[in-house]
Amino acid sequence: MDLLEINDLRLRTGIGFSQHEVGKLQEIVVTIQLKISRKAGKSDCVEDCLNNRTLTKDIISLVENKKYNLIEAIAEDIARVCVQKHGAPWAKVKVQKPNALRFAEYSAVSVERCSEDYKWENVHLLIGSNISPEENIAKVIALLKEKLEGLKLSRAFRTPPVGYGYEEQDDFINMAVLGKTNHDPVSLKKILRKLETQLGSVPGNKNVPRTIDIDIALWGENTIQFKMTSEDISYVIPDPDILSLAHVIIPLADLTPDFMHPVEKKSLSSIAVELCGKNFTSYFPIVDIYDANNKELTNGDFSAFADSLSVLL
Repeated sequence: MDLLEINDLRLRTGIGFSQHEVGKLQEIVVTIQLKISRKAGKSDCVEDCLNNRTLTKDIISLVENKKYNLIEAIAEDIARVCVQKHGAPWAKVKVQKPNALRFAEYSAVSVERCSEDYKWENVHLLIGSNISPEENIAKVIALLKEKLEGLKLSRAFRTPPVGYGYEEQDDFINMAVLGKTNHDPVSLKKILRKLETQLGSVPGNKNVPRTIDIDIALWGENTIQFKMTSEDISYVIPDPDILSLAHVIIPLADLTPDFMHPVEKKSLSSIAVELCGKNFTSYFPIVDIYDANNKELTNGDFSAFADSLSVLL
């Protein structure tokens, strides 16, 4: 194995929890060491090397669009990008925070990570459509099978449009999806955006009829806040709408009723009962979704369904 180094990468991000730090950007300095294959050195081919420019762009995009309390979390995020997204078998990341301590030039943390350190995360997604919804829900489920492992589904619920600008639109069909991913939230959100575009949704306007919406609702037991470089929107996980919107909580509670909300420390079914009543699964009409062989989809019964849906794409 060879060793690749990126030294003194300077970034600005929201870091710190003290009152004088909150809401302010501060500089951090990052040094990265990566173990890489000898292949590039032997072949002298650009295709065989790790792309430093792409790697640093991904790190900048992630760190500068997220808020942190601790530099340890920054180091962990950077190591995850190096190992999971760019395939480095081992990474050492040092993050320095200048002027963090009186009489000290900087405080710093170093972490070492390898591929075995990163487990796959369970992620709950919400999918919805009010343009040919049965067809588009079927298509997006088949596409998600290629992006997530062990896909499981809630039942499909027909829900009225909610919010300003939706009053005259057709009803939605909403479902929840559970699967495993080894992507970070920003990377997965980019993948979901591409799927939305592929199925005809136009990003940026939530008040128009939608061929498909895909939102990240829960990320294991984690609480996360992030931004996309191309959008001036902060995304929060768990999705705050879980606690207030029936069309959000009901599919989630139908899929994993005993899952504990990471912040509220209540099961999803308990939250659904508080918001919609004891018989929350009857709050909205349940829609039958059929595969290409006219087989009805049931909760969690997905493997054969997704294979047969491929003819719809």
